[in-house]
This record gives sequence, C-alpha cells and structure tokens, in this order.
Amino acid sequence: MSVGGPLVWVVISPSLVPDRWRHRGTEAIVIPLLPAEAAEVLRGEPAHPEVGPEEELLLELVACGLRPADIAGELGISARGVQHRLARLRRRFGVLSTGELSVLATRWGFGGGVKQRAKGSDGKRVE
Repeated sequence: MSVGGPLVWVVISPSLVPDRWRHRGTEAIVIPLLPAEAAEVLRGEPAHPEVGPEEELLLELVACGLRPADIAGELGISARGVQHRLARLRRRFGVLSTGELSVLATRWGFGGGVKQRAKGSDGKRVE
C-alpha cells in the first residue's frame, strides 16, 4: 500500500461493497442538479433550486411515464391544471412535447423517487 498516494473514491451499489471494505464506507446522498443549479455550484455560488417542490413532484411523475390524468389523480388537481403546469415546464426547458420533457427529466435524475407510490387512473400502482 502506498502512503501519500492519490485518494480514489468509488461510488458503487451497497450490495456490491466487499465486506472487508464496509467499515471504510461513507454515507452519501446523490442529488441530481438541473443545468442552472449545476452552473451556480460550479461557479462557487450558493445553489438555488430551479424548480419548486410542486414542480419537482410533477417532473418525478412525468419521468415515471404517468399520463396527465394519472398525474392529476396523484396530485389531487384537475387534468387541465396538470396540462397547464406541463406547458409551463415545457416552455421553461425548451421542449415541445411532454414526451421530450419526460426524457429530459429522466436524464436529470427524476423518476425514481415516487415511482413506487404513483398510481394509474385504474387505481393500480405504476411500477
């Protein structure tokens, strides 16, 4: 073992960590940042969320592939209200369709946080 050599961090799934390394592990939180948020962090500025909590939840549900009617049921708002919110997000991020918004949201790391609790319009969980 070389002393004073470079320190290398490895990010791997907990299930893949060898037992002999577990005691050296450090708990970490991985947070996907939107482009404007990442730019602030890289400039050394305090990061300000680019989307609010309601928009984050909407992006999560869109990235999970839920239809507007299903999203409306999940959020307890009208389908028309969902359409308006989606249109606002499409304009903000420069995409033409909700499908494109879904791809973009997935690329940014959305889609894993609420997938297990999201339900379709038939009342069944969306997996």
